[in-house]
Amino acid sequence: MADEIYIITASNSKDKRITDTDEEGNFDVTQFFYDEGNWVEAAPDSEELTGVGEYLGNESNLFVIMFVPYSAVTFDENQKITSVKLP
Repeated sequence: MADEIYIITASNSKDKRITDTDEEGNFDVTQFFYDEGNWVEAAPDSEELTGVGEYLGNESNLFVIMFVPYSAVTFDENQKITSVKLP
């Protein structure tokens, strides 16, 4: 796992918040990780998300959480992230 991790959790609908759940309490989100210049969708059981969990579980690894407005994220026709505009 790389020392630098960039991950985005995005709602699967621009009309819903990432904290909204369905009737069963599940979040309707997709997670993406940044890899070699591209945002790649991460499967829930992927090595990348497992690595993130391990990274965050190690108290010596420091990180911050940043909220990005939906309007700053560009999605393609398949709801895959193509770019993120930061200030």
